[in-house]
Amino acid sequence: MSHKGLGSLAVALLVWVCGCAERDTTAPPPPNLDPVVSPTSLAKQTLTGSAEFGSKVKVTGGKADVETVADFFTARFRVEVELNLNSSNALKLTAVDAAGNSSEAATATILQQPVKPDAVELAAQPVPVSADDGALTATARISSFEQGVDLSNVSITFSIEGLTGIAPQTVKTNAAGLATAAFTGLTTAGAGSLKATADVNGAFKAIPISVLAGRPSQVTLKLFKNTETVELADPVTVNVGDTLRTDAKAVDLNGNAVDVPILVSTNLPGALLQGKELT
Repeated sequence: MSHKGLGSLAVALLVWVCGCAERDTTAPPPPNLDPVVSPTSLAKQTLTGSAEFGSKVKVTGGKADVETVADFFTARFRVEVELNLNSSNALKLTAVDAAGNSSEAATATILQQPVKPDAVELAAQPVPVSADDGALTATARISSFEQGVDLSNVSITFSIEGLTGIAPQTVKTNAAGLATAAFTGLTTAGAGSLKATADVNGAFKAIPISVLAGRPSQVTLKLFKNTETVELADPVTVNVGDTLRTDAKAVDLNGNAVDVPILVSTNLPGALLQGKELT
């Protein structure tokens, strides 16, 4: 008996058996996405969840499309998505199995927005300010409960209230959340407050400040007869034994009154100042 025919039959059977194998066309289920954080000030967010074992998880709708693979044993996945800034990011996640079948999309929306400070700290130097110098440096620091956010480029408006003539200043924070403003022209003695406000949400901090009169630069002295209420006209005529009183005022270069002791003297022997002899 010839074996040639049997060999052909075996090949034919093998081809027939292989030809009957069905191709996998069943789509995997959509990925199960863990809750996302929205709104957020972060530029990136890490998505986690589960999908069919070993499937490829694709994410679209962010700044760039990304993908990862669900763990072959736990089915868990983890992928970082860069977000479109100051935008609502409509994300879609699909699972693709080894046969190329794609699941329906799981969706999530993440609103990315500028950082909104939860607190503003404020400091000023020097305090008090001398009217002779008239300069003050204000430093504000913002903070956020959301860890890892970019604290730069937040507009902080510094303003001085209660002291006239000082214009507000708006400064952007640096990467550390710091903003600094330098004020000049604080030459009028008085008390007021320094305020730093985050423009994006109105968070603010205010601290008291004051301006003190500078060094005395001028003294004005007026002589009066003790029994008169008006100033004596020039020239002043005083008799020996007369009782005199003075109205003395010291001011700094900016006209601020300075409380300093003033010694009054005269070349008129025997004149009295409020019961004391003038020298």
